[in-house]
Amino acid sequence: MCPAHPSSRQSPTRLSLPPRPDDARRLFRRMATPNLFSFNTMLAGYARLGMLHQARRLFDRMPHRDVVSWNTMILALARAGSCGDAVGLYSQLRRFSLGFNAHTFSGLLVACVRLGEAHLVRQVHAQVLLVGFLTNIIISSSLVNSYTKCGFVDDARKLFDEMPTRDVLAWTTWFTVLPAAAT
Repeated sequence: MCPAHPSSRQSPTRLSLPPRPDDARRLFRRMATPNLFSFNTMLAGYARLGMLHQARRLFDRMPHRDVVSWNTMILALARAGSCGDAVGLYSQLRRFSLGFNAHTFSGLLVACVRLGEAHLVRQVHAQVLLVGFLTNIIISSSLVNSYTKCGFVDDARKLFDEMPTRDVLAWTTWFTVLPAAAT
């Protein structure tokens, strides 16, 4: 019979996450040179906790930002109700030519709907079409939802009908917004 592997007798070491934002902040500040991943993790933590002021301050002092940094901040602003700031941040992202992804447009649509700006939803739709993300079922469904919430049910229906693929998400979105479409 084979003896048990020595490591199997020891309890595994686990990395425990700081239970409070202050603990995470202290740990972050102790890092000699935090990397982009560390900054993005801290930024996402602040955003999830609704600590918008701290998130924005950290974002503004980040030495480097990637699309994850920008997406996190855009969505945090939109969710906190600072939708104009979220749209403004997206405009800055475009000026820096860092690129974007489907998550960028998801956060931007949250802001557009909360602002009630249907013309912005149309602009986002045009940009999504231009960059080829309209085939992304999440983005297409988000656009259908956004059009309906802004009162453009015909546009939502047209987009839904033109979707090349309709999965459970697309159908769920449509049936969720259908009552609003009927009024």
